[in-house]
Amino acid sequence: MSSENPYNPPSFSSDYGVTPGQAGIGNVKADIGEVLNYSFKVWKQNLGILIGATLIVFGISIGFAIFNGVIDVVLKGGLDRPANGVSLSVSILLSIVSNLAQIFIVIGCVKLFLALLRGQDASLGLVFSGGERFLPTLGISILLGIGFLLCVIPGIIVMLLYWPAYFLVVDQKKPVMESFSLARTITQGNEMTSFLLALLNFGIMMVGFLALCFGIIFAYPLAMLLFPCAYLVMSGQLDPKQEPTQLLG
Repeated sequence: MSSENPYNPPSFSSDYGVTPGQAGIGNVKADIGEVLNYSFKVWKQNLGILIGATLIVFGISIGFAIFNGVIDVVLKGGLDRPANGVSLSVSILLSIVSNLAQIFIVIGCVKLFLALLRGQDASLGLVFSGGERFLPTLGISILLGIGFLLCVIPGIIVMLLYWPAYFLVVDQKKPVMESFSLARTITQGNEMTSFLLALLNFGIMMVGFLALCFGIIFAYPLAMLLFPCAYLVMSGQLDPKQEPTQLLG
């Protein structure tokens, strides 16, 4: 694996025609088939570490759910007792802590996915490296969440137009508000591809659940690779026509 700067785009093949913009951020019309194909190859080559990251994400989520349930029963004084003010307050607090922990872990997963897609050295320890970008990522998550909650149709449009903002904050360390304008640069002309990627992401996850739920361990990392890969391709940082092994050499 190479140890090149993750913020410098790799060299592109002559037929790709990328002219990177500010800070290496350009606008490239992405092909959904190429994004899926490249993501699948990276998934196949790095399945072990990706499953490890998935188990960490699921383990933390399940662990908090079990702990929350036990504390709730204790504070209520039994399974059949109604919730009281104390149990409700503690449950809300634990839910907030759980969500914050998930944001922290997902930041690390995104850093891991981007490193693997770029063919860089990566270890499972990256999953726990989200502290540096935690506050700005929390901010971008809240803003995107509010945009989605405006209502279904406007919320979907907001997500389709500005989803790369999350990756710009984590990967390029952009300020929260600047990331939105750069995100729109990336998604210009890629709106339909973004929509199809969202449907593909959902479809892969559903297939994983239908495979006796065990399949989700394999489906989750593939689904989660799609948007980091699309971000790199649409912003001109990755040529999906290259073989991932070329970047690993």
